[in-house]
Amino acid sequence: MKAWGETTLLNAAGGETTVLHNAEFAYLLRKDTGERILINTQPFLIGKEQRKVNYCIRDNTSVSRCHAKISKQGWQYYIEDQNSTNGTYVEGKALHPYQETALSDNVTIRLSDEVFEFHSCKIERRRFMKLLSAACSDRGIKKKINQDSLLVRSAMTKEGEILLAAVCDGMGGLEKGEVASGEVIRALARWFEETLPLLLSGGQEKKGVGERRKRAIAKSLESLIQEENQMISVYGKEKNLLLGTTVSAVLLIAGWYLIVHVGDSRVYGLTEDVQQLTKDQTYVQREIDAGRLTKEQARQHPRRNVLLQCVGVQEKITPEWKSGVYYPGMGFLVCSDGFCNQLLDGELEERFCRNYLRAEWEMEENLKEVMEQNKRRMETDNLSAIWISVQ
Repeated sequence: MKAWGETTLLNAAGGETTVLHNAEFAYLLRKDTGERILINTQPFLIGKEQRKVNYCIRDNTSVSRCHAKISKQGWQYYIEDQNSTNGTYVEGKALHPYQETALSDNVTIRLSDEVFEFHSCKIERRRFMKLLSAACSDRGIKKKINQDSLLVRSAMTKEGEILLAAVCDGMGGLEKGEVASGEVIRALARWFEETLPLLLSGGQEKKGVGERRKRAIAKSLESLIQEENQMISVYGKEKNLLLGTTVSAVLLIAGWYLIVHVGDSRVYGLTEDVQQLTKDQTYVQREIDAGRLTKEQARQHPRRNVLLQCVGVQEKITPEWKSGVYYPGMGFLVCSDGFCNQLLDGELEERFCRNYLRAEWEMEENLKEVMEQNKRRMETDNLSAIWISVQ
């Protein structure tokens, strides 16, 4: 997770509500990277095996799979070595395995040769929501190239964690669809890293995302999509190629979400049930809206894959926009049409609304299981999806 402000929280807290309260909280400062890791669950496990820990140290092989545990009793925090290979140290003193040692503010902790500082603060702060995300993409059973591209970016700001998730499905019937989808994803990543921080730091609002900022963010995204449409179109003409891509993206900021959509990838809202938040911009959807086709007829229609617009083909496109609020217990699914084509009525609810998972690796495994199921049902398209859970 990349920090824009003073605090970086890795694998930790997400957006925020507007409730303020006094609270004790603690974090670790990782010395070699400057990352600040919020200790946001009890117990808090640290190690290198992602499935077993709350904070994963992927780039240090000397750290054990589950190296140390931090726990809290009342206002006091403790650390406990989990019988690690290379030891846990507090202020240079080696800890005995499974023996709790009290932590005070500013003490140095060393896991093997990985050094942290522990900090405990009592301040007035906003209550955090936790954002979990998982992404998965599969070439499928037929196509030689995966023309889908995905993006998940998050960062800590003074408004809490923000997150951008996007799926772009390069047009399978066109040449170099993966070039178009990859270009839009890279542009969205640059926008998130370079432009959005400026939009959030400007203006007179002291907290939250006011209407002025919301309009500025939407206008900026609109400009980016239109610029990408023109650039891909010009590139195609210069190279004598016909290429294009869908784009479906959701931006989460401090309890507010914004969706931008072109094509037939989808964004679903997940609560007690599933709500499709975007409308397919396809020939068959237009016929359904006009009452000339039923949904059942559309599934088998020979023109079911014909898009009315996509990025890079038309001279001018009209993205669909939707915004609203998100809250704990809600989620989002951003996916290509290949991911949802073979799903039966009720299967999305069963998989993503009634299957409450607390770890990102479990969410990823669930996505993979759905993709394998779709391939067994002979889905021939590329399959891609991003699942976001607000907790």
